[in-house]
Amino acid sequence: MMAVVSDTTPLNYLAIIGCEEILSQLFAVVLIPPAVQKEMLHPHAPAAVQTLARRPPAWLKVQAPTQTVIVADLDDGEREAITLALELGHGALPLDEHEGRAEAARRGLATVGTIGLLLKAAEMGLVDLPTVVVRLRQTSFRAAPSLWQRLEKK
Repeated sequence: MMAVVSDTTPLNYLAIIGCEEILSQLFAVVLIPPAVQKEMLHPHAPAAVQTLARRPPAWLKVQAPTQTVIVADLDDGEREAITLALELGHGALPLDEHEGRAEAARRGLATVGTIGLLLKAAEMGLVDLPTVVVRLRQTSFRAAPSLWQRLEKK
């Protein structure tokens, strides 16, 4: 297992649906930059997300990038996550937003979204895919209708 750097959104949705622990089974360590932790602690963030950021389990570590990469149209969390992943040479950056994924790809980083993480966890027998898909659909998570249909057929 390897360490991975994560953006905010996958952590948020996994925490909301009660599946954040799959990250500890998919990766040895999940690193988040300070901007991601700050986003998770936002007063409007769901309680489960704030709790995860306030009392991170042993597998979740905060690490600041040593440099700043200027990237237009990305929020601070995405920018710092991409920068930290580049610095550490970590692939499979958990990231959902289209602009962030495009920028990561331009910089040679592979990305995996919330759904990709759930699919991998289901393949490993860590979650029941139909159950977690129902839970995810009850949140504000957005995905193309064709992706939801594909998930529901698995």
